[in-house]
Amino acid sequence: YAATFWVKPVGTIGGLLLDDLTLQQRKEAQTNRGASVYAVVKGSPAHQADILPGDIIRSIAGQRIDNNADAMRIVRE
Repeated sequence: YAATFWVKPVGTIGGLLLDDLTLQQRKEAQTNRGASVYAVVKGSPAHQADILPGDIIRSIAGQRIDNNADAMRIVRE
């Protein structure tokens, strides 16, 4: 037997669940700055904007994103 429990993620930004860049993503993008898209909520503004898991967010409203915490702070402001 197996059971799974699915919940809508808390702390999403416009339907995005973000994480800090992995070492591999930093190497591929040639940067230490940005936040990685971990998941996209179906039907959300991010989904409608065609953002995909694995994409890297580098700025929001013209403000540079260094990591996930920056993205959350900028959106809350």
